[in-house]
Amino acid sequence: MNKLCRSFGRLLTLGFCVAGTTAAWAQWSADDSEKKPAATEKSQQEGKKNEETSSVKTKTTRKVVRSKKKTWFEEMGTSLIFSADIGVLAGFPSVALTDYRSKFGLTVEGKALGSILLNKFMIDAGLGWWFYNVSGIEPVFENGVRSLDTDGTAFKDDVSIKLSGSLFDVSPSYRFTNSWFAGPSLQLRYPSDLGYNSQIEGKSLGIYVGTQAGYQIFDDDLNTRFVARFMMPLNYKNWLGVFTTVGVQVGLPISQPETLTVQETTIKTTEKRIVEYKKQYYKFKITRDLVKLVLDNLVVFYPEPGYPTITTESQSFLIDLSQSLADAEKNWGTLLIETVSRDHAKVIRDSLVSAGMPENKIKLGPVIQGDITSANPPVEFTFKGVKNQPQMMDAVRRAMQTLAIPETCADGTCN
Repeated sequence: MNKLCRSFGRLLTLGFCVAGTTAAWAQWSADDSEKKPAATEKSQQEGKKNEETSSVKTKTTRKVVRSKKKTWFEEMGTSLIFSADIGVLAGFPSVALTDYRSKFGLTVEGKALGSILLNKFMIDAGLGWWFYNVSGIEPVFENGVRSLDTDGTAFKDDVSIKLSGSLFDVSPSYRFTNSWFAGPSLQLRYPSDLGYNSQIEGKSLGIYVGTQAGYQIFDDDLNTRFVARFMMPLNYKNWLGVFTTVGVQVGLPISQPETLTVQETTIKTTEKRIVEYKKQYYKFKITRDLVKLVLDNLVVFYPEPGYPTITTESQSFLIDLSQSLADAEKNWGTLLIETVSRDHAKVIRDSLVSAGMPENKIKLGPVIQGDITSANPPVEFTFKGVKNQPQMMDAVRRAMQTLAIPETCADGTCN
């Protein structure tokens, strides 16, 4: 029983010691936190000393590497194309062919083409087979003489003309995009009945010209095209024949256009940068429905050549400011950012947008006077369409008070 009492007493003593230590630590933390804002305000008003920061700078070099040396034939991209086209042939007789009527029918083409891709241009050429079957009305002939009725009118009959032969096709095209293309087309057909007349044997060479347009889908193993074509003969005989076809072309790539391999080498170096902090103030300029916020040395950039880079502390400042402005966004219409260059203005805009301010309400204003190489360039925010100026200014003041930034006099009024 005595041992149990002694153990309980020791535990009770240990508990009092822990509680006392915790209370003392909490009091020290509270005292320390109360001192920090005063120190922050003093550093903001009196200005900070120059600060030395270290950062990692990366430099990337790009080098084009080819896996193997290719011939120009392989370099451009080549493929074997198999094409199947189907459409309509319409033949229209001239006024000299009395008693003839137009003929219409089906036309089919099958081709094997070689295709070469030359950057923006594409050339197809090859051989194939064609067939058409047209029908219409024409006068009746006996032994080469037109048959006439007793009143002198010609006898007419429905006729059908079927003809087939071989063809040579060449079609250069221009590629408007990676897939869409269009261009002229030339065909030589033999034999060809350029009169579409059942009394004439098709033994002549037909020269056909026209245009084509299509869409191509590229793939590693198969190229597919969808093509529409309009063709007509140049050496027709009292007839005008018009071919309108659509087709599908399937290509077997021999070599695709080579995609150059880019090797990237990244070199990282550590450098030290000196950033100068000056006294920080802000002030308002009021004109009707405009509220202009002039920031004095509040937005700090690293003093380096090239594209401006904003410091981490200034990014934090813009985030705090933008959150207050975003809460009051219904009170103003648009924000115009003016500083020494559009690049500086873009960096500031991006920081505000990343913090939640609507991007469509932010505009880049004209360049104002100032040293473009300065770490602390002048920056002006002009708010247009302000509905309530005092509420607008209060929103900005709340953000500035949090950061302990003093407001300077403007327009004869000091706050």
